[in-house]
Amino acid sequence: MWRKLILLGLLCLVIPSAATYEVTLYPTDDTYTEPGGGNHGADPQLWVANYSPSGHFERTNVRFDLNEYDGEAVVSAIVHMYRFFSCPSGGVCMVDFYDITQDWDEDTWGGGHLDHSDTVWHTQGFSTAGGDQSWEEIDLTDLFDAWLNTDMSDYGFVMHARSGSKFAKFYSKEYQEAYRPHVVLTLSGSNVEETSFGWIKARFR
Repeated sequence: MWRKLILLGLLCLVIPSAATYEVTLYPTDDTYTEPGGGNHGADPQLWVANYSPSGHFERTNVRFDLNEYDGEAVVSAIVHMYRFFSCPSGGVCMVDFYDITQDWDEDTWGGGHLDHSDTVWHTQGFSTAGGDQSWEEIDLTDLFDAWLNTDMSDYGFVMHARSGSKFAKFYSKEYQEAYRPHVVLTLSGSNVEETSFGWIKARFR
């Protein structure tokens, strides 16, 4: 009898606190593209620019494997990217984030820019104002939630600089492990509930 009472008490305590859980994921693929093509999948850098005077029109593409979390509600999805360079002459690199609409991988893609939708999921400016080397936090909660809870294909996102934007450069997953891009997902769904209930039941059988 006392075991059942303790179990019920623990369940009452766990259910509210176990409503969300956090997971960190690293890209399966990341690269940058240029209009003229070429493969940069093995490069340790990700470039973003759209600046005619210097002839730079690079876009960064990042993809994660989200299959394990399909159907989970996304409380937040914050992408972390380490920016190691912004144009020293100043200015802000204004970047729009779109969902990619074609399949690709970093090892074989050699074409130009990847196709993407017309939906801007987020816009962020990168500059030297906060120092030239820093972790950038990018809120893509709505996009990750759409990938997990609609029929939209998850081909990753593209960082598309607005016209007149000079360079912003980030480290890719091929660089040192401590500086790899990653996303921190806060999720709400069955995974955490099953884990919590399983943990309690295993100790009070």
